[in-house]
Order: sequence, then C-alpha cells, then structure tokens
Amino acid sequence: MNYIALAEKTGLNKDLVVPVYKKINGGYFVSLSYAKPPILYTLDNWPKKYVRKNFLLWGLTKHFENIDRILSLFITLDVYFLHSMAAILSRRNFSLSLAEKDIEKIFKLIEEEALSQGFTSYPRREDITIDPVDIQALAVEVVEKRKREEINADLYYVVDEIAYQSDYVNELKGKKSWVKSVKRGDMLKAIGIQGKMDEFFEAEKSKLVYLVASTTLYFDNKVTEVGITDTIKQIKSEDPILIEELNKLREEIKKKAEYF
Repeated sequence: MNYIALAEKTGLNKDLVVPVYKKINGGYFVSLSYAKPPILYTLDNWPKKYVRKNFLLWGLTKHFENIDRILSLFITLDVYFLHSMAAILSRRNFSLSLAEKDIEKIFKLIEEEALSQGFTSYPRREDITIDPVDIQALAVEVVEKRKREEINADLYYVVDEIAYQSDYVNELKGKKSWVKSVKRGDMLKAIGIQGKMDEFFEAEKSKLVYLVASTTLYFDNKVTEVGITDTIKQIKSEDPILIEELNKLREEIKKKAEYF
C-alpha cells in the first residue's frame, strides 16, 4: 500500500493526486523508506516538504482541484504514520491528540509562509478519514527497516558506512591521498589511525545524533510524549541525553577501531 493507492481509496482521482505526490517526493514515508542510516536524519527538515515557498507557489499557480484535500491527506498520512511507528517501537499507545496537534502545526506553518510571501490563497486543512490498518502497515515497514539497519545492527559498521559516505572523509581524502584507497569497513580504523575520531564525531554530530535518537528509541519515546515537531526540535538542540549517548557510542567505536 502506498500514498497514491490510499488517496484513491479515499475517493480522490489519481490524475489529480500524482502531480502533488511527485512534488513532495512521496512525502516523508517514501524518504524514510529509501533512506540510509542515519534514517531519521531525513526528518531534520521536517516539515519542509509541505512548507517550501516553491511548492506553495506551484500549488497556487496550478489551481489544482481538491488541492486542500490532497495535501490534507498526505500530511495526515505522514503524521499518523510517524506517530504509529513511534507507538510500535516505544510500546505505547498512539496519541491521536498529539498527532492532531502536529497536523495543525504544519498547516499553521503553511499559512505563515504563504502570508510572508504575500500569498492570499494557500492550502487549508480538510478532515480526512484514514483506516488505522493502512497506517499500521506503513509504520511496520519502516519499523522493520530501522530494526534491521540500525537498532539491531552492529553500530560499528553502521557508523563506518556513515563515515565512508561523509563530507568529513571526502575532505580528509583531499588532505591524505592514501585515504582514497580505504575500503568500506576500514574507514573508522583509518580515522582512528589519524587520531581524528573525536574530530569526525564532532564534524558529523548533526547526523550521528539522529542515529542514537533511533537506536535508543529516544525519538519514539519523545514523539509519544510531545509530538513530532517538538521531538525534532529537541534533537536539533542536542538534548544532553542524546549527547551522553553519542559520547558512549564514540568511546565504543574508538575501542573497536583500535582492536580491528
């Protein structure tokens, strides 16, 4: 089941839905489904997909039929799916009231962005009814992905791959030509040999903090307490709880890099 199929299930015309779907790149569900660790880093720009000036201008100029309903559906699906994912992993109840607050916050941001750009017309929320079974199916898909690739994975190799793909290592390759020949699985060892593990963790902190937010279930527990928007704010502000977990991970990585 995907968002287009769910849109059709609610009675929306596929031909009207697809252009909007493409413009938001399938929403955050699709982004998370294809993301590499740190998977939750995809949410760092939440909810920019729906609030971008270019997107709002596009919707305004195209005069799409049912744009309010289509956008309301996609936003509701993303919010409900994330709350459902958090509820599953934290083993807590799905909070409808928190999910509704997250949806209202997004539409408030849409309004503020539109007015700041001088738009007098912009998408407004419409009530959408969604089958909880469909939401559960979407949530389980990403839950299993996070378990497989992060939560139950060997974090040494997860972080090694993050390092291999990082801007930090790309810059290091420019300074140390031999680093270019380092293979996947050996990058952390190479960083350790250079005595730059602390520097790497600091340089990639904004991403690695999302990794520990996922593996410790910080993200999921917080979402069930304060909602998506406020949880991401706490992650981006480097909650001391997360920094402590990140420091623990760094020390574990250091030891393993020396051993290997």
